[in-house]
Amino acid sequence: SQAAAPRPATRPLAKLAAGLVRPPPDRTACQWADANRILPPGTAEPGPWRSDRTPYIHPVAAACADPAYRLVVLCCGSQMGKTEALLNVIGHRFDDDPAPALWIGPTQKAVESLSGDRIAKMVRSCPSLLAKLHQGKQNKLTEKFFSGVRLGFAWAGSAAELASHAAALVVVDEVDRMEPPAEGAPVSLALARTSTFPDGRVILVSTPTLDGASPIWARFLEGTQHRWHW
Repeated sequence: SQAAAPRPATRPLAKLAAGLVRPPPDRTACQWADANRILPPGTAEPGPWRSDRTPYIHPVAAACADPAYRLVVLCCGSQMGKTEALLNVIGHRFDDDPAPALWIGPTQKAVESLSGDRIAKMVRSCPSLLAKLHQGKQNKLTEKFFSGVRLGFAWAGSAAELASHAAALVVVDEVDRMEPPAEGAPVSLALARTSTFPDGRVILVSTPTLDGASPIWARFLEGTQHRWHW
């Protein structure tokens, strides 16, 4: 016998239940950006996002979506789209499969500027993300909530913020420009934040600085050392 169709009064509940159990789309941050991001006027190339402009980011985005990796390290030159790649990772996570996340930058000024400008512009240009953003008092420079899930912001000297919230995803921008707080290096604290999540992941991004004394280069040498050739 066939199951009876849901009654009209129960259809909204059935739709909500279906949404809760539906698995997230099987795509990377680059694929999410190609489908959703619009660069606003004033950027170098306004209009729909085109990940083929930075093809070397594709394998990085794939690693960020692969449960086999808990630590992803991107070491490359300046002005190559590193921060935008992190923005795509954040947007992809909160749009497709929300989980607590933390963004760590080198200074308070840099982090607050990124939160109020670049992340705000990305959210406004992406209707699906904007619909999930909580518009109340919780939407601040130091934290935002998407579908009730927290995106926090911290910097190298903010030891309390670095140690206060667990996160499934931690992105660390410009590692080589950071001064570690007294309680421990930012990267070590970032790794500790994800320990309670089975799919926890830390992404480190930076341009290397001093030869022989570059934290991002040292982390790169500890990993698989994939390189992009062109």
